[in-house]
Amino acid sequence: MDENDDDSVIAQLNRITFKQYVEQGIIRTGMIPKLENAFEAIDAGVKQVIITNASEIHSNTGTHIVNH
Repeated sequence: MDENDDDSVIAQLNRITFKQYVEQGIIRTGMIPKLENAFEAIDAGVKQVIITNASEIHSNTGTHIVNH
């Protein structure tokens, strides 16, 4: 992960790391509400959230949101 590279991806993210990255400025602007919504979905019982490009949804790439 390279916060200065717009194409860089965080492979897996949990709530604790999310909060740390927000505080450090690694995750910012439009990604914050997307990730907050992803964690709300996990809290509501959704088993898996992946944030990726639609064209790559079946390639196992992107950020996998986990509940631990």
